Amino acid sequence: MDIPQFIEEVRTDREFADTITFQHYLPASVARYGPQFPVAPEILHLLYRLGIAKLYTHQVEAIQEARRGGNVLISTPTASGKSLIYNVAVLEEILSNPSSKALYLFPLKALEQDQLKALKRWLRAMGDAGEKMKVGIYDGDTTPYMRKKMRTEPPQILFSNPDMLHRSILAHHQSWEPFLRNLSFVVLDEIHTYRGIFGSHLNQIIRRLKRLCGQYGSRPRFILSSATVSNPLEFGEHLIGERVKVVQSNGSPRAGQHFLFMNPAVSANFLAARLFCCCTEYTACGACHGAGRGLARYLPAGQAGHPNERPSWDSGKCCADGADSSGISCRAKAPAG
Repeated sequence: MDIPQFIEEVRTDREFADTITFQHYLPASVARYGPQFPVAPEILHLLYRLGIAKLYTHQVEAIQEARRGGNVLISTPTASGKSLIYNVAVLEEILSNPSSKALYLFPLKALEQDQLKALKRWLRAMGDAGEKMKVGIYDGDTTPYMRKKMRTEPPQILFSNPDMLHRSILAHHQSWEPFLRNLSFVVLDEIHTYRGIFGSHLNQIIRRLKRLCGQYGSRPRFILSSATVSNPLEFGEHLIGERVKVVQSNGSPRAGQHFLFMNPAVSANFLAARLFCCCTEYTACGACHGAGRGLARYLPAGQAGHPNERPSWDSGKCCADGADSSGISCRAKAPAG
């Protein structure tokens, strides 16, 4: 059963029909590619190895703005290739000036690790030029030995978080002079997390970072990204205290998307569990995200069809395959046979 058929089943099912308050469909969109522009042979080889023949319009626009020396904020949907933008801009800068440095800041350690793994794959795909580039993570899990080594021999691309930047780098800036003196780019990913008090703290940290960079003779450019910030220009300029160029005209392709807003008469967790298990029954795939791990206990009840029933997990209709830090993230397994 395809997705439109499943949506129609949900809309007409007597268990779900009365809970639906709003339905909307976003049609699919095709990819829009930007014009070709000259890139370093190493970058061209990298993109070829990654299977990328053309860049999307928003990627071309953002990379060219970074080349001109401006600050860029990419506000395009999830999985639209935002990380490619700042990686290409940073790698181009390092290829042209091997002494230049870049600082990647992420709000979560998991994001640091994911992006580091992805970047290392890029560097391996670049061949000899990529193998010579040094990257590293400086956070609470970094050993004392590696911290000392990074201070004396800073990597060209340093992954960290706002807390470590404040407490361990800027507080001991004399030890980080070689890094700060050559800092060319600061990348802030997932900037929508820096709202409220957390955002005001990061704003002060960035002010201090820019002041110390000026003291050591550098003026880094900023590349910011987020898929969900609603006021990118105002938010970005307040966050870093400088003008930014917002790129938000998405050129990446998108499949059609169905949205159903439901207002359950009983437990929202139980309704989510029932809907998830129906999804696995009809389509054999699905993902369920909740605000806490407690949602997992409702999945067997959703499979049974009643909040008080607790069947075995072994019946094959739905299965919790894992959990993340934000709640439960379930990957469905297809029914046997």
